[in-house]
Amino acid sequence: MATKHLRSFLTLVTALVSMTCIGNAVAARRVPPPPTPVELLAPVANAEIVQNDPALATVCTNAGLNATHGYGFRITFDWTDYLPATKVKNYTLEFHRGLSAPPLLVDTTASTYDYIACNAFVIDTNVSDWHWTVTVVGKGQTVPVQNPESRAFTFSLCRLSNLSPCIAP
Repeated sequence: MATKHLRSFLTLVTALVSMTCIGNAVAARRVPPPPTPVELLAPVANAEIVQNDPALATVCTNAGLNATHGYGFRITFDWTDYLPATKVKNYTLEFHRGLSAPPLLVDTTASTYDYIACNAFVIDTNVSDWHWTVTVVGKGQTVPVQNPESRAFTFSLCRLSNLSPCIAP
């Protein structure tokens, strides 16, 4: 009788150990979730960037107000983090005007970038047709980017306090 109970007990223990091992093997083979691509947040599509922005007076303290260029402009770029974050070395922010102009490229490890141009302006004929995008640079591996979003923005006309256009003498 004791042998019969011992066999039943051993069968039960074997079954439990097998289920635990199989369960762990299944968990180990579980496929990680697909990467979460970058989503552009700001500036929003077709945003207008203010030029000769007086709010820059406190930021551009060394430059101050330029009589012909104005205070300058600020563009705060923001996007969602790429997940999994462990695969990200850095982000490359690219913004440019049209297709023929060379892009401005910025590498950053953060998912936001504040571009400040003190005493700078975009001339009236170049205020439109600007675009920005972000790509992910992976740690020792290529991070798949499927159709990265490109977002359009424009600049307001740069006007001085007397309403005359900003000029570069």
